[in-house]
Amino acid sequence: MAYTNLADVIVPEVLADMVSAQIATRAKIIRSGIASFDYANVDISEGGNFFNVPYWDELTGDSEVIDGVNQITVNALSTLKDIGVVLHRGKAWGVTDLARFAGLGDPQAEIAAQVANYWGKEYDRLFIKIVGALIDLTNGALKDSHVHNVKADTGTPVLFDTSVCVDAAQKIGENMDELTGLIVHSKTYADLLKAKLIDFVEMPSTDETYRTGRIPTFMGKEVIVSDALPVNSTPDNDTYTTYLFGRGAGYVGYQRQLMTEKDRDILAFRNVLSTSVHFGLHLKLVKWNVSTVNPTDTNLATATNWLKVATNNKLIRFVAVLHN
Repeated sequence: MAYTNLADVIVPEVLADMVSAQIATRAKIIRSGIASFDYANVDISEGGNFFNVPYWDELTGDSEVIDGVNQITVNALSTLKDIGVVLHRGKAWGVTDLARFAGLGDPQAEIAAQVANYWGKEYDRLFIKIVGALIDLTNGALKDSHVHNVKADTGTPVLFDTSVCVDAAQKIGENMDELTGLIVHSKTYADLLKAKLIDFVEMPSTDETYRTGRIPTFMGKEVIVSDALPVNSTPDNDTYTTYLFGRGAGYVGYQRQLMTEKDRDILAFRNVLSTSVHFGLHLKLVKWNVSTVNPTDTNLATATNWLKVATNNKLIRFVAVLHN
């Protein structure tokens, strides 16, 4: 049986650039603005297993009267440290997985799209792992401050709707209007569609935007649909999770951009495409609180590995809703 020659199909350096350019349009957490590349000018490309971001604590206290006699009080500006952990991940495919693209007009472009789509989904999945640990109902760092639990284990299910969303957003008080987007499971999205609670905004195609067509919105907030969200199945009512986010609530940064390499597996008589990326995903104002480096999925999903550092809960632009 003849195999497609990978060397004739792709150029690794060109493919890597093509994939990197597309990941931001494939990862829903980046595309929606939930996770941004700008995080207090932090640069994780210098190496290391963690990235440290000191930030100024919120200024509080009432103003004082200037009377020309008494001095006003000098208050200290305190700092805290926000710590993220670097992820080193890779994925490889054999040429038999890619050979079907060889008959296309531009196989390298198609391969780039498929690889970018894979890594985009991985970014979303890993970010949801992190957030899931933070809202763990037993040990989660945000379980008391940023979780709105309305699920009914038995009896009449409580669906996500306008009232539930408002009550959830109120968890961050006067900053509730900064919650600009939602991540929902496809079942929740279907429920909202049935209730006619979804509006669509037309997004024109221009050189400045990567999105085209209609964007679903709920109460003016962009709706992102992802079945990577956790579902707790029970004999009675299943529990779904919806995340409310503000733009820039999370961070994504590269220690090293995605790389692609090709090689020949002489034992299998086939070519191999390998990809790797070294990056950080983070929800701002919490920190990685253990010395574990290069965490596994299980490490990321362990609630006790994370700690909240924000002294004002309203500054964390995130709320999780547990519903049916």
